[in-house]
Amino acid sequence: ISPNPFTDGIDILSDKELQYEITDTRAATVKTGTEKHIDARTLPKGVYIMRLYDGKELIKAKKIIKE
Repeated sequence: ISPNPFTDGIDILSDKELQYEITDTRAATVKTGTEKHIDARTLPKGVYIMRLYDGKELIKAKKIIKE
């Protein structure tokens, strides 16, 4: 997951087909998808949790920051 912190977009650096979910600090889902480059310009500045899934298996959860 790069860059972090981010301003406009986030890249998922993986050879696998992964699904992602981005949640805010209240655990509300704000974005989901499968693309490797995520356009995050519409997200307000703040702290989020990004979860990456391989199928239904959670493989990574990381705090990300929008500046």
